[in-house]
Amino acid sequence: MRTIGLDLAVQTAHKAVVLDETGHFCTPILTVHTRPSQLDQLLARARDGAPSAEVQLVMEPTGMAWFPVAVYYARQAVPIYLVNSQQVADLRRYYQRHAKSDRIDARVLARLLLVNPDKLHRLVLPAATAFACQRACKQLDHSATQITAVKREAAGDRSLCLARTGRAGFRRSICAGGALLP
Repeated sequence: MRTIGLDLAVQTAHKAVVLDETGHFCTPILTVHTRPSQLDQLLARARDGAPSAEVQLVMEPTGMAWFPVAVYYARQAVPIYLVNSQQVADLRRYYQRHAKSDRIDARVLARLLLVNPDKLHRLVLPAATAFACQRACKQLDHSATQITAVKREAAGDRSLCLARTGRAGFRRSICAGGALLP
């Protein structure tokens, strides 16, 4: 089974590399964008010349850049593994002590299944309604935090407001004396 190591980027193109069962790289570093045609080309490149058509994907969750890629490859029945950023950093330090690049990360991601397969867990995408519910819960929690911050600010307890939200509050804050502060 071949392994695709995919280093995701938020603003630029992703970097990918394909590793065979023996641990040798089958391709050079490939540049891929999150477009179905390019993701198809990457999958075809990974399967090219392989004894079996089985391919697996290892990537580090970067923001939400991983989600469309994961959905696309899940529809293609490709096993997907999301790895912890710390695991990637540790293995990168082992291979390239003082270097950090997308090329190195793509190679490290591909090797993670060979080096530490017990620490990797296969991604299972829940239904769309479960994602919507999870997002609504996060938004509700954020709103509750903001409401609490406003109440504490109105009560004049700016230290608790700053500790809870990590900032001094909104654009204009109400102090205990009733004067508006910037």
